[in-house]
Amino acid sequence: MFPRKTFPAFLLTAFVPVVLSKPILIYHADSYSGAENLKANLVATGLIGLSEIDTIDERYSPADLPTLSQYDCVISYTDLVPNDSIAMGDLLKDFVDAGGRVTIMTYSYSSPWDLKGAINDLGYNPFEATANRMYNFPRELDFSSADTEHFLLDGVTEFTYGGNSNYYEVILSGSGASLVASDDYGVPLIAINEAKTVTGINLFPGNVFSKSPGVYRTIYNSCTVSSKSCLILTLTVPASNALTHIAVCVSLSSLII
Repeated sequence: MFPRKTFPAFLLTAFVPVVLSKPILIYHADSYSGAENLKANLVATGLIGLSEIDTIDERYSPADLPTLSQYDCVISYTDLVPNDSIAMGDLLKDFVDAGGRVTIMTYSYSSPWDLKGAINDLGYNPFEATANRMYNFPRELDFSSADTEHFLLDGVTEFTYGGNSNYYEVILSGSGASLVASDDYGVPLIAINEAKTVTGINLFPGNVFSKSPGVYRTIYNSCTVSSKSCLILTLTVPASNALTHIAVCVSLSSLII
């Protein structure tokens, strides 16, 4: 018989949640002012600092995987034709495969500004474009049919936006993509892939067309789920009354059901 071992009893006396946020990269084919406008509106949510968001224009400074890997989340959109939309899409897929998160926005779903490449493989981009142009703006998110308990809509109570006829309607892609919300015309607006690593938001985030604060809160939400959340546990050993602090960190994306 093996000798019986005894272990000291530990009491969990306190825990403190800590969010270790990594920066966001806006990887775009847009004007400098357009990308900076998106950055400023994300900061205006009060949930992220200016120094936590960078911008790179794909047309002049094509990124590589080591560059993207410095970030937790990449927001990708176009207003101008990308320098190489296939390479851009391939890179975003590689980034997702390496553990990152991607948010894709208009005009990435509109020709000739559309995002091509491997990010459109099954299981990644939750949307695919149709040939149907969109009219009748402004529009708003239809909260009556939306999954308002979804993390993408956390803290979102209003969501209105403008647009033009260069918006194309989208449909869900295959392989388990989930629709989170449609607009007030019944057109899909927000979706996420099954792995919860790629979000699609079918509106233009740049510095034209009016957009309410809820739009930017949703964009922010699409990136924050991948932040690492840590619990700082305070354990007390009764015999010595000594305190021990242990940090337990997990990726929030692994906890989303």
